[in-house]
Amino acid sequence: MDKRASLVLALVITGMFPAMTLNAWLNRPAEYTEQGAIDAALFYLKTSPTFKHDGILESINVTGAYRARTPIPTWLVVVEFDCANSGYGDRTGQILLEVETHHEIGVIVEEGVVIQAAIDGEWDEMAQEPLESGDPDSDSAEEIALEFLRNGATFKFDGIEATIEVEEIRILESYPVQYIVIIRFDSRHAGYGDRTGQILAQVITPHSAWVKVVNGEVVSAVLDNTWDELNQKDKQSELIPIEQARDLVIQYILEKYDITVPVPEAWTFAILTPEDLVGASTQQFVGGGWEMNISFPAVITPIYAISVSYTGETDFTWEGTVDQLCSVREISTSLRPEILMPEDARDIAVEYIIKNIEAMRGVEIPSGWIAEETTPSGLFGFSSRRYMCEGWTVNVSSPVVWKPTYQVEIEYTGEFTYSWEGTVDQSGSITE
Repeated sequence: MDKRASLVLALVITGMFPAMTLNAWLNRPAEYTEQGAIDAALFYLKTSPTFKHDGILESINVTGAYRARTPIPTWLVVVEFDCANSGYGDRTGQILLEVETHHEIGVIVEEGVVIQAAIDGEWDEMAQEPLESGDPDSDSAEEIALEFLRNGATFKFDGIEATIEVEEIRILESYPVQYIVIIRFDSRHAGYGDRTGQILAQVITPHSAWVKVVNGEVVSAVLDNTWDELNQKDKQSELIPIEQARDLVIQYILEKYDITVPVPEAWTFAILTPEDLVGASTQQFVGGGWEMNISFPAVITPIYAISVSYTGETDFTWEGTVDQLCSVREISTSLRPEILMPEDARDIAVEYIIKNIEAMRGVEIPSGWIAEETTPSGLFGFSSRRYMCEGWTVNVSSPVVWKPTYQVEIEYTGEFTYSWEGTVDQSGSITE
């Protein structure tokens, strides 16, 4: 998908839809198919102000339909078309350039209904006005987080500007997109907040700030996992309940792999932890064909290790983790998505070389990838993306087609250096 289409798709994943519960999603009908979305998008285009003014019917070409990973059945349909003149909308009475103009429209179809449409990443066809991006990219999230930190009571009191360092930006798979900006800095004294009048230890004190940015706003900020900088108080321990981790995994599986299987309203619960084992716990949930074992250490902020097996119309297994930021990380699964996305190709290739390349055996599977769009500006029909994490750099590129084969290039620079190139097709098969 090119950059203009990507901009439209960003509207899908940045909170434009009302939140729905898992059960509400599962109770919705499944007849909203790819072809239905395309038909709705084409009908909308042909009746839209821009196309009705001077669109050329023979020029219409559907270049892609992309299923969004949202609870509600939602598609982005990308269509190319030409107009006899320049400009957008109903241009009656305007002085126009009489030049055939090529356009690309991205139409978001939710349950058969068009809810958003943008042309060339510039024009909101529904609102009939220039398009504005509603969500910051990672660079904007970084700027927002840094501005918040500098204006926060802790840093304003005695923070040292020269020590500020953005260590990492994590992009959570959520709706809307959540950016976790991790910033390190030093203060001249111990403590947090405005410490005017307090007796303080005059010692350089390092801090780590985790700032969460959603829709351009800071929604949480925690220093050293101890101090709530947003509300200026001690951070309360708020662990994710094990039941929430269970439900997050179910939602992740059903969304990513676009499958519909019943989710039980009641579970049979059992503790599997051996009596003589201390420092860790394993609990089991069983119901409706699902069996989920959840293990976690007895620490302040545990990461839940979860194994899933499902027996029913669609048998599958899944293993992964859920951390205290509600981020789900997939380690292995017998499922394959209907359409492999770039991040799926990345994971398949990384897992392949760790399992099959002798030099890479024993290297941990990376998590917390930082994604970067690397498609050259003005290049259409081709898409590339870079992922970076803990010594790994993975470049994934493909032509802009419905079910692409991905070209994957991997560079690992850890205890040793290793390079790999290959392709991942839609069946998950790898060619080196």
